[in-house]
Amino acid sequence: MDSVTPYLSDAYGFVQGGFNSVNSQILALVIALGAAVLMKEWKKIWVVALGATVIQILVAAIVPVLSGATFKLPPLVTVGFWMGAAATYIGLLIVIAVFFFVKKNVLKAA
Repeated sequence: MDSVTPYLSDAYGFVQGGFNSVNSQILALVIALGAAVLMKEWKKIWVVALGATVIQILVAAIVPVLSGATFKLPPLVTVGFWMGAAATYIGLLIVIAVFFFVKKNVLKAA
């Protein structure tokens, strides 16, 4: 069990980092809310979260252009980019699940 604990700790840190990243950005929360509103059933959450992640990455690349900067593609060939994208996916997955749960169970009763 002692050999598994560091891996579980790393996995928990990764999930927590992804959630904190999404939770601290209003734009990511708006994207997650929109995804939860459009989602119809639980089994679609994986695809919806993937779509929301792609939208989040595209928006992050386009917003600086609106401020007058030149357009640059994200560093697609770096491990850091893909780790960040995976963390964003996990964070959006959690937030979309929470929003969808509220939509299906709390708002339905109101």
